Amino acid sequence: TAAADLVGNFRLNGHAAMLVPHLAREGISEATQLKLVATISRFPKQGSALAGAFKTAPTRLQLRLAEAIASTREGAAQLCDLAPPRLLAAPSVAQKLIALNDATLNARVAELTKSLPPAGAELDALIATRLKAFDVARRSGAAKAELGEKIFTANCAVCHRIGTQGGVIGPQLDGAKNRGAERLCEDILDPNRSVDPAFRVVMLTLKDDSVVAGVFRRDGGNTLVIAEATGQERTVSKAEIATRTESTLSLMPGNVGELISEADFNHLLAWLLTK
Repeated sequence: TAAADLVGNFRLNGHAAMLVPHLAREGISEATQLKLVATISRFPKQGSALAGAFKTAPTRLQLRLAEAIASTREGAAQLCDLAPPRLLAAPSVAQKLIALNDATLNARVAELTKSLPPAGAELDALIATRLKAFDVARRSGAAKAELGEKIFTANCAVCHRIGTQGGVIGPQLDGAKNRGAERLCEDILDPNRSVDPAFRVVMLTLKDDSVVAGVFRRDGGNTLVIAEATGQERTVSKAEIATRTESTLSLMPGNVGELISEADFNHLLAWLLTK
């Protein structure tokens, strides 16, 4: 993590590729993996290195890598060769691909994803399944709130805060129980369904044709500060920005249902409903 900070802060492009092999190192925490991806993706010329890591990355890391690789036209073309269609259609990836404004690329992505079922129907089915499973687990005592806090810390705290625990990139979750189990399921499993305008993604297309995406944090006069999906802030010079657009999407990954098992999801939901 310290090495990633040095490479990022001092713009050491020649050293960024040296971080890539560590993405797949056994024992590396997800938080450190996200830090590495965030740092490497700041260097457009490292798209090929990230694409190489994609081949052996576990599912939970592939979405983050896809988001990073899709930041440049070269990377997006490689991603079309590597990624399953469902990843290309993931909102956080798709919006970056669109922002590149490449007609040939858009046509290729459309062809690769044309057979996918509507995302809404798939998510509705997942929400219904998880809600039913949670109801059964809660009644039987299998959903344990004391285990849910660990799930929150491992998967959610980088962006969300409850009390004094967690980050402040996404909405704070104090009072989460007032939403009820069904709404919490919707918010977690389909984060793009109802997005507060304050937490919508800003897309910055830079003059080097790369794309930066994140939640707007503050205007620094000659710079903009963007909070990326990794929970890290990124400062972008206004002089580097070609276009700025606001998305209707959330920064939160749309594959939480894949990242968190049904049993762990039950624990997490039970814990949130105590808050």
